[in-house]
Amino acid sequence: MTVLTSAHARLILVVALIAFAPVAGLAGLAMSAQAATDDPKGVGITVSVVGPSSRATVAPSVTSPVKSVTVPAVTQTTITDSAAAASALGENPTTIAGIFYVSGLTTHIESEAGPGGGTVELDFTMRNITDAPITSSLRFWLDNAVGLPVAIVDKVSIDSLAPNETRTVSATIPDVGQWAWFTGHVTMTPPADIGGTALSPVTRDSFTLIPPYFALIVLAVAGILSLILRHVLLQPRTAPEPVEEVAS
Repeated sequence: MTVLTSAHARLILVVALIAFAPVAGLAGLAMSAQAATDDPKGVGITVSVVGPSSRATVAPSVTSPVKSVTVPAVTQTTITDSAAAASALGENPTTIAGIFYVSGLTTHIESEAGPGGGTVELDFTMRNITDAPITSSLRFWLDNAVGLPVAIVDKVSIDSLAPNETRTVSATIPDVGQWAWFTGHVTMTPPADIGGTALSPVTRDSFTLIPPYFALIVLAVAGILSLILRHVLLQPRTAPEPVEEVAS
């Protein structure tokens, strides 16, 4: 068996390790994206109502122009407790033409060390302050650090929001990537006209930071390998001792 003892052989080995580290990271990202693309379950909305009423399941349209992600889950929850409803709307909810109260967009994160980056949940709450039920729609999307969309959850139908009903809608987007800085958005599109009052869509935004653990790990490994390479290059080389010829 050949043993790598020369300085040149050690240098080749270290360079090979440094070259392999980024390749391994990219392979992990590719496998994560492929696993997300292969999700066979489709898109669904689960409607959880605290109260006597129930609503049908609706399927929103989901697109992801930057990367394939696992299909987001969208839930709608009616809040019947007045204190909990006020808390969900926030201290200063926005009034839309005396018809809706709407909250800001709240972001919850669950980070992970893998190449997927973690999960982002976007929450938005609204209240109908008229005396008739209203149907509207929501569009959620998440941008990365350079302003490109990570995922879009479109055509989320808010069916028959009853008078004085407070409902929170949550969109969960996993595998958001290693971008560190994210911006979430939601646009509520109400009916164009209610009781002679013209209404326009309203958009809320939220910023969040997810530590890019996987990218930091790759950089740390690359840094360690660079230090090893530097040590190998700076290691003093000893000249071979001359071999004395034995007189015959």
